[in-house]
Amino acid sequence: MHVPSTSFDLVYVDGSHHAEDVMVDASEGFARLANGGIIIFDDYLWDRPTDPSAKPAVAINRFLRMRRGSYRILSVTTQVVLKKIA
Repeated sequence: MHVPSTSFDLVYVDGSHHAEDVMVDASEGFARLANGGIIIFDDYLWDRPTDPSAKPAVAINRFLRMRRGSYRILSVTTQVVLKKIA
């Protein structure tokens, strides 16, 4: 995996509302997030797509399972806020 040279203290994921796009944004954003940095996923409760498998929450939940142990959950409301841990 290519390690990016630029890191961020905050990543805000709020673009496309389709699960596959959210997953790409989450993976790319988290890879660039500094240890101790915050990632915020917007639209966790988005309910507009007709296909339930296309909702942002599907991707966010998959991301949480895949990256378990590398973050601490700070908040879950209509947004999910995580702190990246080493």
